[in-house]
Amino acid sequence: MTSNGHLVKATSQRLILTAINAMHALVHVNLHAVPLLYPALRDHFGFGYMGIAVLTLTSQIAIGSTQISFGALTRLARRFQILGIGNALAFIGSILLAVAPNYALLVLARVVRGLGISPYHPVGGAIMASSFPRDRAKALGLFRTSGGVGTLIAPLMVGAMLHLWGWRPVVFVLGAPFLLASIFCFWVRETADEAYLKSREKKSDRFGLQEYKALLQDRNALIISLTMVISAGGRIGGVMKTYLAVILVDRFEISVAFAAVFFTAYSIGEVVGPLTLGWLSDRTSPLMVVRFNLALSALFLLLILYPAVPGIMLGLIVFMAGLFIGSRTSLMQALLIQSGPQDARIDTQLSLYFTIGAISGPIWTLLIAALIDHFGMASALWTMALSFVFGMIILSFVRPASPAK
Repeated sequence: MTSNGHLVKATSQRLILTAINAMHALVHVNLHAVPLLYPALRDHFGFGYMGIAVLTLTSQIAIGSTQISFGALTRLARRFQILGIGNALAFIGSILLAVAPNYALLVLARVVRGLGISPYHPVGGAIMASSFPRDRAKALGLFRTSGGVGTLIAPLMVGAMLHLWGWRPVVFVLGAPFLLASIFCFWVRETADEAYLKSREKKSDRFGLQEYKALLQDRNALIISLTMVISAGGRIGGVMKTYLAVILVDRFEISVAFAAVFFTAYSIGEVVGPLTLGWLSDRTSPLMVVRFNLALSALFLLLILYPAVPGIMLGLIVFMAGLFIGSRTSLMQALLIQSGPQDARIDTQLSLYFTIGAISGPIWTLLIAALIDHFGMASALWTMALSFVFGMIILSFVRPASPAK
């Protein structure tokens, strides 16, 4: 390739890097904005906590139930085209949400938005991993970090806009960029890896069923998948973020506002960790870094019980817990891609990964709630910490990684 060709390829990669991460941040801003609008929605439409639960559950089902499909869909259409369709659906869902005259249309809007957002983790992650094969864990870590940035700024954006406008303009302003993102996705030309292009030419396995079969029969893929299920659900951040504020308020008898400071420290750790540990994984051993990550996740989780009073030490502990727990998902993805079967594409591997998370995550959420209610927060934290340790032990049975894809 000529030097001009190298420059074009480098520019394409930078464009992909910037676009995917910006759109991922947009998704997380929208995902975490709606819960902040629940009080205004509740007052306007007159529903209670069960109404909030239904709105949340329908969105989660729409996102989670479609994850497994993207290994097949990326054989039928380009990845950016799939994201373009998703962005269009997310925009339509946002418009429906902004103009909804009743609760039924609110539910429909959440479903449509959920369907639009659902491609982002498996397909967006596959684009990042394929575009940067030598720095795969770092690329996936940056992808995770961009989502963390969106999560971090969502409360600030929503709070500022609600101070100026009502909830309907806020929903519209947050959802409008999805239309621009959709147009961009249909315009951009993806720099796809050779293996991906070859896979789209195979007509004998049009929907990738053989790939799913290979994954489900592969020793390493099964062990890594089992680790995802066992180690607190294998989801982004596990279940810790769901209960962190409640645990801090109950453990130290502090105000919600004070707990929010520590919650922010945890969120900052989630932003810093994936990129830092991803860099380390690319330059050492992905398997070693994942096991190291699980061990320190368990340690800092338990240390939350140690300080007698909330202060700088607790802030540092919570930050480190966020750094390691929040890094696990991108590190596990990189390990699965490297160690899984060679004849399974990244798209299929990540679609299976997020399907497992969608199934196991809610189970862990309910389990931890039951433990806190019946046995106290210490038992819940010990259970999560032990799940990380068990995951670390299970990973010792992973065979040496296959050559890089």
